[in-house]
Formats: sequence, C-alpha cells, structure tokens
Amino acid sequence: METKFRAKTVNTNEWVESLTIAKGTIKRKRDDWFFELDENKWVGVIAKTIGQFIGINDVNGKEICEGDILYYAERNQWFKVFRVGGGFAVNTHQDDLKKEKVHFYIGLSEMQNASWVSSLEIKGNIHDNPELLNMASTDYNKTIDYDITKEE
Repeated sequence: METKFRAKTVNTNEWVESLTIAKGTIKRKRDDWFFELDENKWVGVIAKTIGQFIGINDVNGKEICEGDILYYAERNQWFKVFRVGGGFAVNTHQDDLKKEKVHFYIGLSEMQNASWVSSLEIKGNIHDNPELLNMASTDYNKTIDYDITKEE
C-alpha cells in the first residue's frame, strides 16, 4: 500500500494528492504544510484538510481517506473515518458522527473490519459536505418499547 495523502490547496481550494508531504522549513512558513505535486513542484495545502488514504477502497472502488463520510445502505448507517493510535477507525454509534472526539470506534487495522468497510460507499467528506454529519439514522437509534401488561 502506498502512503498517499490528499488535501485542499491554499490558493485554489482544490483537492490534490501527493505521496510527499512536508512542513515548512523557513521561519515564516514553518507552520505551513506543502505537497509535492511533481518533482520540485510544491503547493501549500490547508492543514485541517490533510487526510491519508487508509488502504481500503469503497464499494465503488474509490479510495477511502481520513475525513471521508461513508454510508451503509443496508442498515441506513453513516460513518466517518478518522485517525486513532495505530491506524484508522470509524464511529461505532450513530450519535458519534457529529462529535469531534469519538470514544467508541471500530479499528480498521484488523482484516475483518477492513473488508466490512469496503462494502460501504463514500458519500462525501467532513470538509466539503459537513451537512452529512447530521445524517445519522434516527431509526437505527430508536429503541422499541413493549408493554408487557398488554395481552395479544
């Protein structure tokens, strides 16, 4: 698997990909991030949009990256991809989709979990489509109340 990154450029706000990423080395640029697009051709990128390819493709063959929002149609569930110690993960609970810090997640370093994620579909990402973070299935989160005193 190649270590590949994507991010939006500072000047054009367009998505670019790169195998080489660097933090500024001169004083006035030391907090800036750069991608090498071609040999010796570097472009400044917006740090918060940097996401790494996680090594898994979605159901349509698109590369899944950190920050992507995935959909599981069979269960009407939404997931976001984020970095955790040791790799990448997706949220376990639908309520966690909107949260900045997720405490319960499914790690993607195990092959079983990785193959399951490849059956999901990329619907967007947290930077271009933040409205998708509100799509958590309310049906999935509902509990069913039974009246045990009622006879059928």
